[in-house]
Amino acid sequence: MRITIEFELISHEIPKDKGKMFASWLKNNIEKYDKEMYNLLYKSGPKDKEFTYSIYLGQNVKFNKDTITVPNDYIKVFFSCYDLVQSIHFFNIFTESINKLYSYKGTDFIARKIFIEKEEVFLSGEAIFKAVSPIIVREHYNNDNENNYFHNLDTEKGKQVLEKNIKHRLFKKFGEKSKYDLDNINIEVLGNRMVTVRHHNINIPSNLCVLKVHAKEYILKYLYYSGTFSSLNASGFGMVRMVK
Repeated sequence: MRITIEFELISHEIPKDKGKMFASWLKNNIEKYDKEMYNLLYKSGPKDKEFTYSIYLGQNVKFNKDTITVPNDYIKVFFSCYDLVQSIHFFNIFTESINKLYSYKGTDFIARKIFIEKEEVFLSGEAIFKAVSPIIVREHYNNDNENNYFHNLDTEKGKQVLEKNIKHRLFKKFGEKSKYDLDNINIEVLGNRMVTVRHHNINIPSNLCVLKVHAKEYILKYLYYSGTFSSLNASGFGMVRMVK
């Protein structure tokens, strides 16, 4: 399911790490709605999450050292989740948040409207996706989560690590029965622009790219809705749109 949330900004200065701002709002509302769901997602150790989001700030924004100046009264968050049951919970969470003020590090905002987007149907084994939130291609060295390298998708190594990361996540999701389908995934980078993103006060290289993916329909659907193209997908990375 894909849901659009429209927020009214009371404060026009928002933190540069805008993804962390939304994540704070999201976690706060999940915990109020269902502590069991909150604990499952955030208190049960490292867990692959099947959702992502992107934040649209509108036109004429100004990027400052630590903040972003947003001249408009509204911003939009595009939220995507693969699991249908979890999606329904998220829709209920967002509905309950309407017209309630939330404050984060001096920024005040209110969720005003929510919309459910039309379902995307995958009828062939090929799709072209455009990243609307950056794709982080992270490689752990020596199985150490603290020792990371972030890859550029303009390089052959970057493409290899992207495909390896995606297949690893897909195998964990779909298991041994999917092995043949995963072996036959092919990802082609049609275009890319490197950008630097702020995450937990760290600047991270990432990719705004267009990808052509050859894969089974159920795999394309999972990649599209879960944000699995990227590391840190549940922090607002890896959301894509279909290119018609």
